[in-house]
Amino acid sequence: MTPIQSAWEALSNSMRLYAESSLKFKQLFDVDAEEAVANHDRAFEAKLEAFHRLYDLTKGLSGFEYFKHADTALLVHLRNAIHHRDHALFVSCNSMLHGEGGIGTKAGAAYLLASYEGMTPPTSKFFLPLHDFYKRLGHSSVKQPDVLRAMWEADISFAAISQAGISQQFPDGQVYVDVMPIFISAIQRATLWLSNSGVEAVGFDGKTYAEHFKRIEPVDLSKLKLSTLRIPLIFASPSSDKLP
Repeated sequence: MTPIQSAWEALSNSMRLYAESSLKFKQLFDVDAEEAVANHDRAFEAKLEAFHRLYDLTKGLSGFEYFKHADTALLVHLRNAIHHRDHALFVSCNSMLHGEGGIGTKAGAAYLLASYEGMTPPTSKFFLPLHDFYKRLGHSSVKQPDVLRAMWEADISFAAISQAGISQQFPDGQVYVDVMPIFISAIQRATLWLSNSGVEAVGFDGKTYAEHFKRIEPVDLSKLKLSTLRIPLIFASPSSDKLP
C-alpha cells in the first residue's frame, strides 16, 4: 500500500467511524448528551485530519487543485483552524446548544440553519457558524482571503446564506451552515482526482467509499434549504434569583 493509498484508506475509515457515530448519536444522547455531542464532534474532526493527510501527500501532484475549488479549499482551512485551536471559532451547533449551561440558557432564541437540497437520509448534518468562516479569513495563515471569500460566496452559496440571515434579522452568531454537503462534494472531487491519477483503493473501507463517491450524483451547492430552529421558552432554566 503506497502512502497515498494508505491516506485514502485512513480517510475512508474515518468516514465510516463518523457514520457510525451519527447512527448511535440519538441513543447515546438520551443517556449522556455531553458524551454524544463530544463523540460526534471528534469524529468529524478526525475526518478533517484524515483529509489533510491526503492533501499533504497529493497537493504537489498534477491535477490536485485544492485551492481552485471552494469545497476542497474550505476543508483545508477548516482543518487548519480546528487543528491549531488558537481561537474560539467553529463550535458545532450541537455543542453550542447543549454546552455552557445547556439548552435551557438558549430558550427563546432562534437560529437560521442553512443546508443544501438533495441530501437524503441517513446523511447526517453538521452545522457550524457561517460567520466564523468569514472571521477565519482574517488569520495570518490564510493566503488570498479575497479570492477564497469570492469562491465561498459564489460556489457554496455563502453570500446567499448571509443575505438570508440579514433579511430575516438573525444576528451573525445565530446563522449556521451544514458543512456535510460541502464535505461530500470535496471528497467526491478528490475521488475523481485519485482515479484520474491511477490511484486505486486497496482496503475494504477504501474500496467501499471510492465506489460510493463515484456512483452518487454531484452535490449542487447552489440550491439552499433554509430552516429555522426555535428553542421553546418551556426549556428555560429555572431562575436562581430569590424573590425579596
